[in-house]
Amino acid sequence: MSNPIKTSKIKGLKLWCPACSEEIGTTNKCKQTGGVAAKCPNAERHIYRVVVYEPGSNKRRVKIIKEKKIDLVIKAAVLFRDEVKNGKYIELAEISHNNVEEKEGLKLIEAMTLYKAFLDCKHGAAHTLRSRTVGHKKELMRSIILFAKAIKKQGIDPERLRIEKITQEHIGFYHTYLLSDKEYSNCTYNNRMNNMRNFFNYLNKHEGVDIKNPFNTVQKKPTSTIIKTIEPEEFKALIDSITPEKGIQVLSNGEKKNHWHPFLNEAFLLGLLTGLRREQLVSLHFRDIQEDAQGVPLIIASNNLKVNRIMNSEEAGDIRITPTPVTPQLLQLLDGELKYSVNRGSDKFLIAPDSELKRKTIMDIISKSFTHYWKQLDISVSKDISFANLRKTYITKMTLAVGDNARHLTGHANQEVLNKHYINKELIARVASNHNIFPELDMEEIKRKNEIEKLRIQQQKNISKDR
Repeated sequence: MSNPIKTSKIKGLKLWCPACSEEIGTTNKCKQTGGVAAKCPNAERHIYRVVVYEPGSNKRRVKIIKEKKIDLVIKAAVLFRDEVKNGKYIELAEISHNNVEEKEGLKLIEAMTLYKAFLDCKHGAAHTLRSRTVGHKKELMRSIILFAKAIKKQGIDPERLRIEKITQEHIGFYHTYLLSDKEYSNCTYNNRMNNMRNFFNYLNKHEGVDIKNPFNTVQKKPTSTIIKTIEPEEFKALIDSITPEKGIQVLSNGEKKNHWHPFLNEAFLLGLLTGLRREQLVSLHFRDIQEDAQGVPLIIASNNLKVNRIMNSEEAGDIRITPTPVTPQLLQLLDGELKYSVNRGSDKFLIAPDSELKRKTIMDIISKSFTHYWKQLDISVSKDISFANLRKTYITKMTLAVGDNARHLTGHANQEVLNKHYINKELIARVASNHNIFPELDMEEIKRKNEIEKLRIQQQKNISKDR
């Protein structure tokens, strides 16, 4: 075996020499000769072996993999680890190119295992891998799990169902399960179906499953997004409510939970005045603030974390930056509560710079605390608002100020995304109602002319009656 893979990437997978009965290890050095494994006299007999310990015990399971192709070796190792870790291990013959599994094709559960490993960047060619958030990966896998539950409800075993045997009937079971059993909205339904479509695209593209994507027949359900924004007086009421006393939540079991934190006021204000997502917001440093020639803060140039993750920008070396303008109100916040003159150019975070909490924890606190304090307000009964609505409010206001150029400040590729998901058209209509868009029309003059004409007609009618 002349080109051994880097086994350290797959836990428990090692190159094995049957002649020496020894693991060659991650260094790929032959223990007998001390040289590289490729020059070992027994190199042609080298095989791969994967060792996995059963959960909760010291009992280990070993599988010999006789495959020579790297992709098949990795696939066999990933599937075997899943079998053992999930208690599904059955002592069968070693995986080889001619065994039953290869003849019958990939089963749904096996495909799920490979896909999860791919999402976790533990399986697949290096150029195909990209980082995803934990939440995004869970959502993708959740859709497949729901599909497995849907067909299982119909008496179909997802552990035995082969990918190429999935038919439109199975898709129909999933369709009904999502709408009738789970009672999902049209938007959630579309997301679940789209995730399944992407799953099969992955199998076709990366696992050599040459079948027509069965989910291509699913039609999107119509959706209407209600975009809510927060009014100035509502936001002021929210800020005024941020006190330690009002931060106490009493749970159903009597336990008390504290939602007050000293950085909430600044966090909410920054959320409204920058329109940044939580993850990007809590990652802002004072060094991200760029000044003009007079030393006045001009923009905050921050890493567009979501887009860069999707585009795998760090790998490609093309980091996308969001340029957030420092508006007069934002400048007041920087000079005041955030003490910009003291912290300018430093590595300190804008939000909770002295906190020892992880940024992810602070991000979660901001969302949950916002929801808690909002629920304390009377307006929460008729208006459901979350921290994410601050971003929608900012983008709507910025669109009113700079028009379609707003997307260049928010990091969106096109105006359609803003129109569909972020811009509150009702607010734009209210603002537009205060503008005289037809100044050349004198409505008072038109009204006088109408009144004169009505009077003339009435006089003519009176003359006709006298005759």
